[in-house]
Amino acid sequence: MQVLNQGQEFLCFFVVGVIICFIFDLFRSSRYVFKTPDLITHIEDILFLLISATIIIASILFISSGILRFYIILAISMGILTYSLTISKLCVIIFSSIFKAIKFVVNIILERHL
Repeated sequence: MQVLNQGQEFLCFFVVGVIICFIFDLFRSSRYVFKTPDLITHIEDILFLLISATIIIASILFISSGILRFYIILAISMGILTYSLTISKLCVIIFSSIFKAIKFVVNIILERHL
């Protein structure tokens, strides 16, 4: 039974790695579409760090009862790597397209009201 639980934990932390990389792609895509000053970029980086740390810490607390094991770090890393090598580019294209559409609509609305 213990092996099954560790296997389930591994899979959960693998998904945590995928989620973190997914969030990173959201930030990366928005940064590509909405050109922001360096200060805003630094604030976004800190926000991403805080979100990622919160997700990881909460996952460790809830999934593995607060016990950090080597395979947790391995699973998160493998999730990040797998996402990066498979669907990251596609997600960036999709997110960028969505952000460009949002930017276009907002520009139209602002032009009509100014």
